Amino acid sequence: GTQPGSEGTQPGSEGTQPGSEGTQQSRLRRRRLYALALLAAVAALRVRETRQLCQVWASPEKLYTHLVAADPTDAPMLQALASLLIDSTDPANHERAESLLRQSLVAEPNSGAGYNQLGLLLKRAKRNADAEAAYAQAIEVAPREGPAYVNWGNLLLDHNNNNPLTKPLDSQDVLTRAAELLTTGVELLPNNAPALNSLAVALKGLGRLDEARAHYEEAISLRPDSASFQHNLALLFMQQGFDTRKPLPEAQSLRALAKQHFEAALALQPAHVGARQNLASLIARTRPPR
Repeated sequence: GTQPGSEGTQPGSEGTQPGSEGTQQSRLRRRRLYALALLAAVAALRVRETRQLCQVWASPEKLYTHLVAADPTDAPMLQALASLLIDSTDPANHERAESLLRQSLVAEPNSGAGYNQLGLLLKRAKRNADAEAAYAQAIEVAPREGPAYVNWGNLLLDHNNNNPLTKPLDSQDVLTRAAELLTTGVELLPNNAPALNSLAVALKGLGRLDEARAHYEEAISLRPDSASFQHNLALLFMQQGFDTRKPLPEAQSLRALAKQHFEAALALQPAHVGARQNLASLIARTRPPR
């Protein structure tokens, strides 16, 4: 008679096991929740840090400013920050850029790139004499700093073209020096289309038209999308086409080439005023008399 009773106790004893297992499972669940909460907190911190880093990287100026603050003698970082500020329209940023560049040159006095950047900045500020000095220093400390030769040559061309008081002999001297600098620049930067175009401009000014034509054509082969290069070559052909010393068939062929390149310039840049005006002048001068 006791068997059912004794058997009856078995469920009771077994009934205590689910309770202890439930307690253990509850503890495991709590531990898992704590672990997940901790992981979530760490992830949230990492997300905030990542967002902050992304904000810094999204602004190169902030990044370079941070790096320069960490090491004020890091010349490449100083120059990188200055290069961003040079493009700003705020004059205060230009002053800061000059200060950074001069700071970089104290840290790295043989930096041709640093002096070249300084020259560009000074040219924009219309401090041409100071810009020339910077380019000259760039070439002295780094004789293979190609951009310095090109930028100095361009500075001389701009000065020559924009200075109506320049005497003819002085103009020839300036053009000769510009051509020398640009020739070296092209040798150091053989595939630089703007440098080739500038060299052609200098040679054309010196009357060395065949050499100028070759460099214009090389520049266009590298940059066929440049309306300015097409226009410059058209002007050269137009000048040769109205040279009275040339036989008429050759002159007519050169005028046709001029027309072709004026039209190419306008196809690339329809609002190119110079190309439009010069094309109209060419057509008017070649129109047969009535």
